[in-house]
Amino acid sequence: MIPAATDLVLGPRAISYGEPSGEDDETDEGSVLMTLRSVEAGDVIGWANIELDGQSARLDTRGPDELQVTYELILLSGAWLIETAKARGITLFAWGLKPAETPMDIFEL
Repeated sequence: MIPAATDLVLGPRAISYGEPSGEDDETDEGSVLMTLRSVEAGDVIGWANIELDGQSARLDTRGPDELQVTYELILLSGAWLIETAKARGITLFAWGLKPAETPMDIFEL
């Protein structure tokens, strides 16, 4: 018998973008919300719901364990966010000490 699937939810992770403006230093925010589900012993599926500047996507992957699936979702989500920001001409984490150029940069800040 297969145990009931339980979800592990990671996030949401706020993704700041745009230039800080004037006195309030507010920027807009997108988000990444990851969900992991054990389908059966040894098989985990995960998906990330991502939103940035009105555009959204759902990415998914499978792997042997939660750590592998989480790592792959971080890479996929980071790449999507960087490419989407470039296409829209917006800056991710404008207040940061360094620009977000690689997928892992998104989750360092």
